[in-house]
Amino acid sequence: MDALLLSLFLCAWTEIFGKQPLLFGAIEGRFAGAWQTRLGLVAAIGANAAIAAWVAGLLGPALTPEARRLLLALALLFAAVTMWWRLRKPDILEGWSLGPFATVCLGLFILGFGESWTFLIIGIAVAFADPWMAAVGGALGTMAACALVPVLPETSVSQIRGPLSRRVTAALYGVTAFSIAMASLRLL
Repeated sequence: MDALLLSLFLCAWTEIFGKQPLLFGAIEGRFAGAWQTRLGLVAAIGANAAIAAWVAGLLGPALTPEARRLLLALALLFAAVTMWWRLRKPDILEGWSLGPFATVCLGLFILGFGESWTFLIIGIAVAFADPWMAAVGGALGTMAACALVPVLPETSVSQIRGPLSRRVTAALYGVTAFSIAMASLRLL
């Protein structure tokens, strides 16, 4: 249960600052909020989370407890570093004429590779030795962020996703990663 709650919170908060809510909001607006877009969101996020859980299931048994915590620290550090980068709007896939479900599903699935939230799922799943609970929590958190950001007023979104919020979150993630790494290396 710890893995589920931690991944739910971290993935939701991390993805509020990510590209996937922007892409989902743009595609949902293009298709006038068709219900198929939400189904595509669930399918894409669920598939990426399942792949992350599978990778964690392969990695976990091969690592020592210290290495597992180091992987979690590395995932947090990766999320912190990406928050310092300038967020660019993703391509909204206007040239894709696949329909609402396929456009959202494929677009978010492809964009999900290399995103911080999938690496966080792997790190949490390996650290807590509970890949599927971490995947469920991470998927729910990411879906919540993707569904929430497009419905909020633009002023609220710009305040939440502003540079100060991104930098404070990055600093918190960085300090937490440093603490976990030092503790796992027994230097702290």
